[in-house]
Amino acid sequence: MAGSSDYPCGPYEPLLGLQSMVTRGGVDDGALVGVRQDLTAAEALAIYTIGSAAACGDEGWKGRLAPGFLADFVVLDRDPLAVEPESIADTSVLHTYVGGSRVWTRAQ
Repeated sequence: MAGSSDYPCGPYEPLLGLQSMVTRGGVDDGALVGVRQDLTAAEALAIYTIGSAAACGDEGWKGRLAPGFLADFVVLDRDPLAVEPESIADTSVLHTYVGGSRVWTRAQ
């Protein structure tokens, strides 16, 4: 299964999408949808990383941090796997790396 930030079929912010997979709460009103389909934060993160790479046929060079992979990743201000599920979307991106090189840093 792949996670996506394609709008309007779901929230375009990946961390909000991840949060909604865990809490099953609606983006606008918090209404619960498909409560029995909730995932752990680790499962949701795997869908956005490993799952999305596999859906594209790119699992041999995308979707994880490992030798020979692209090394596209972000540095976050907290661990989204360790916070309360309702606050996953409050996580901020501090840096973005593409091919192992930093290409963006949040203004202080």
